[in-house]
Amino acid sequence: MENYKNVSQDIRDQLNAEAEAVQIILTGIDNDIYSTVDACPNACEMWKTIERLKQGESINVQDLETNLYWEFGKFTS
Repeated sequence: MENYKNVSQDIRDQLNAEAEAVQIILTGIDNDIYSTVDACPNACEMWKTIERLKQGESINVQDLETNLYWEFGKFTS
């Protein structure tokens, strides 16, 4: 059975890098996003999930700005 102590240094380095990446991601996000990405199996999947969430957030902001622009146009006309 393999464990951390008896795997090669390269594999240990990869495991350490993965753990550090996960830690950096989890400490840099809001609680609402944390609950979504906490179940992801690795840092790569976490990052992809965050990108999808932020892309949706960006689209929502653009929709809001467009709606406000049109409402402002009605108000000033």
